[in-house]
Amino acid sequence: MSAASQSRAMALQPGAELGVSLELTNKAAQVAILLTSSDYEFLGWTPRYLVPDLLKAISEKPSVAATVVRVNAADVPANRRVLVELTGTLPAGLQPMSAEEFQPLVTLQSTH
Repeated sequence: MSAASQSRAMALQPGAELGVSLELTNKAAQVAILLTSSDYEFLGWTPRYLVPDLLKAISEKPSVAATVVRVNAADVPANRRVLVELTGTLPAGLQPMSAEEFQPLVTLQSTH
């Protein structure tokens, strides 16, 4: 993140609404969800593991909203500095985080 983005993130206040945008050209993940300040300063991305469910929420009803909950001190790692609450509507019947990548790698047998 640029120095300007880091500075803007540290100036956020709890309750501030953030912009939620779709990034189709992300070099690391191909598709990503960007978060921006009210004055359109880039702040960062949502965690990658949330993107598939967020895309479904956006395609169903584009009403995903992001609100700042807390801003941690500058000595906290950048990816943990701003706690954001995401709200919106998931399609009927969709169980969040139920995709294959969230399933257990092995199933343990009960010893009872």
